[in-house]
Amino acid sequence: MYKIVPGVAQGSYGIYVAKLAGLPQLVIDQATQFLLDINETTQTTKILKPNPQETILKKTLDSISVDQLSPKDALNLLYHLKDLCKEKQKSTEQ
Repeated sequence: MYKIVPGVAQGSYGIYVAKLAGLPQLVIDQATQFLLDINETTQTTKILKPNPQETILKKTLDSISVDQLSPKDALNLLYHLKDLCKEKQKSTEQ
């Protein structure tokens, strides 16, 4: 006997149910391959490290006390942030 509890299942039972329902093996095979591809993509995405320029940009933005900036400091900061974005764009083009 099974019990239904709140939460997330540890795996997908859709393919198993499809087999029980008698769907054609071709459909089962395609669904299995699709599931493997999705799981692989998800694992790869989790492994990716943050872009150093994005980290620098975020740290810079987090360090800003907007209410204490003079108009000139704000303008200089905008130029600095724009330069950081240009550096990011250059690194992604290479």
